[in-house]
Amino acid sequence: MAKKKKTISTIKAPVLQPVDFGPLADTEIVGRKEKWSEFHLKDGTIITIKPIVMEIGKSKKFNERGEPIYVTKTGIMLKAKVPDKLKRKTKKL
Repeated sequence: MAKKKKTISTIKAPVLQPVDFGPLADTEIVGRKEKWSEFHLKDGTIITIKPIVMEIGKSKKFNERGEPIYVTKTGIMLKAKVPDKLKRKTKKL
């Protein structure tokens, strides 16, 4: 039996449970390097994604390697370069 191809409508995002990291210490960002990741799709579309970090907090809790846990407030910037053949005609304003 052929494996069913997943489409975006059939991909289910995981349900995340809230985690209590306790009070977070403010951390000052003194440098940043936010790079774009680029994905070339079979249909010719190029998707570029870049994380935008707004805040970083340090928890008083530690992971299994003994490192402090950091919590981030982030967003994502996404750009798509779509081939003309995939675009729908729009009305001119």
